[in-house]
Amino acid sequence: MIVDEESKVPCPARMAIEWLESAFTNWSKEKAEQKSCWQVIGCPFNIRCKCPAFVNRAGRRCWLVAGTMGENPFCTHLTKLKDCTECSFYIEIKCIKEQDK
Repeated sequence: MIVDEESKVPCPARMAIEWLESAFTNWSKEKAEQKSCWQVIGCPFNIRCKCPAFVNRAGRRCWLVAGTMGENPFCTHLTKLKDCTECSFYIEIKCIKEQDK
């Protein structure tokens, strides 16, 4: 229990700050280690810079961005597949999310 050094009374504000600091200590490291779809698939820069997922910074959730799939998908990788559910990146992310549950 965290207490105020002078009065030896618990300090809720300090407790909250310390909890948040401990909760997010590894968050930035984990975020840095996570790769986006264009990194995994290996999209060239000239394609990636126009991609809706790249422009909207949705590389870990590219299938949710309008324009990445549909009749005329922007995703060049998707043109080889029936839809996003066949993509190895999508399957990998879904498996990770299922394990976290």
